[in-house]
Amino acid sequence: MLIRVNQYCFFNKRKIGSKYRIFKFFGVKEKSYAGKTLLRLYMQYFGDSELLRQTYRKYYKKEFSSYKDFLVCRYNLSDKLAEEIMKENMSCTNLSFKQDDIAYSFDADEELKKLFVEYVGGIRYED
Repeated sequence: MLIRVNQYCFFNKRKIGSKYRIFKFFGVKEKSYAGKTLLRLYMQYFGDSELLRQTYRKYYKKEFSSYKDFLVCRYNLSDKLAEEIMKENMSCTNLSFKQDDIAYSFDADEELKKLFVEYVGGIRYED
């Protein structure tokens, strides 16, 4: 499950897997046009992600009294959503730094969008 909140994308890195898993899922080779397109999609949503619990322990443990407070204050999440992210041990990607054209044209291709949603297990938008 992929959860989009404002410019942040939360997901379970173990369930998503590596870029090689997405190639295997779609049955494409890495050097092909389809493989390059999927790699761009993968990097847009899952590349340069940070493990939230690890980030909290390393940088924010002294600033926030608990991991839940960190999620609520830092990412502007509801208590319920913060608890879900804590339970799943999710990673986060900040999409505002990534301005790849593939993400904008991605919404126009319904078939590719449907397959990508199937791969990630669904997309939920929370605002």
